[in-house]
Amino acid sequence: MKQHHPEDPQRILLVEDDAFLRDVVADILAEAGFVTSQAGCAGEALGLLESQSDIAEEIAALVTDVDMPGEIDGIALAARVNETWPKIGVVITSGAHRGGALALRPPALFLAKPFRAERLVAAIRSVIEPGEANCESVSRRNQLRLTA
Repeated sequence: MKQHHPEDPQRILLVEDDAFLRDVVADILAEAGFVTSQAGCAGEALGLLESQSDIAEEIAALVTDVDMPGEIDGIALAARVNETWPKIGVVITSGAHRGGALALRPPALFLAKPFRAERLVAAIRSVIEPGEANCESVSRRNQLRLTA
C-alpha cells in the first residue's frame, strides 16, 4: 500500500447524487487541503474503487449520502467499503435520516444535513486520524455502527 506523506493532500471519495451539493462539498474539501474523487451514486463509487486500484489505495475517507439512485444506498456502500477497504474512513451524511436510526460500525461517523463546513472537515479528519481531530467539533454521539 502506498505510504501517505504529510505534504501530500489526502484523497476523499465523495458520493452524492445532487450535483450542485457535490460541487459545493468538493470545494469545501479542496479549501481544507483534500483532493476529491467524485461519484453520483454508490454503484459508480464501487466501480471506481474496484476498477482503479491505484485510486482505491489513495482514498483516505469516503463521504457518502444515504439516499441515492441505484440498487445500493450509502449505508450499503459504507458497509462494503468497510469490509473490502478497511483503512478507508467513513462519513455518512443525510438530510432525511438521523444517525440514531442507522447502524454503523466505528469509526464511521454520521453528519445530519445541513452541516457546517468545519464539522464536515473535522469528521473526515477524525475518521482518517482517530484522536487527531478537534473533539469539540465532532461529538462522540455521532460515532455509530456500520452493519451490512
